[in-house]
Amino acid sequence: MRLRALSSLCLGALLLTTGALHLVSKQAVASSDRQALEDRARDLGAIAVQVGSRIELSMAAIHAVVAATGADQDAFSRSVGPHLQSGLFASAALLEMSGPMPLVASHVGAPPLIGPAARDEHARRLHESAMKAELVPVGRFSGPNGTAFGFSYGPASGSPTRLVYAELPLANIPQLILSDLGDTEQRSSMEALSLAIYADESQRPESLILALAQSLPLPPSRHVQ
Repeated sequence: MRLRALSSLCLGALLLTTGALHLVSKQAVASSDRQALEDRARDLGAIAVQVGSRIELSMAAIHAVVAATGADQDAFSRSVGPHLQSGLFASAALLEMSGPMPLVASHVGAPPLIGPAARDEHARRLHESAMKAELVPVGRFSGPNGTAFGFSYGPASGSPTRLVYAELPLANIPQLILSDLGDTEQRSSMEALSLAIYADESQRPESLILALAQSLPLPPSRHVQ
């Protein structure tokens, strides 16, 4: 089942750098099963929007502190702490924006993956973000401990100018989704469908975002458009 609209600032936005999402069921889809799959897809879409809203609100709150304090490091660290503890972000940083390639001026949590992995396209997005009062998906980065999605929130502030940046690990996304599934019945119905969500069409292990299945890969299935 092709799932294209984990929309807004949600998992769909997280995955703009990786292509469309694909939702696969191990079951042959009879008409009743088709409706169940479509219902679960809507559930995931709604949950993804909630996750996206959580990311945006968290980044906006951090940015507000940075802007109000002139990018004070201690204030930044205090504002980031709860979001690291909750598992939303693994790393948050203030990026120095004076040069053509943004540099990590300071960070809280794990070292951000964007440092050694930054490319021209990421620099372009960050410089654009430095002029905007909104959340900007920067890209997907891989490191020795896994993959993370990077986000920035502008405009940049302080002297020299600093831009708020944070990374959400791919490994944290399943728990963020499952924590918003609600009641036990809803969780059970989702798990019974044996779903797997991938970031691209390859269904490779490294592309897996969320699995609710006993084993992978799932057998060939009928796709619901």
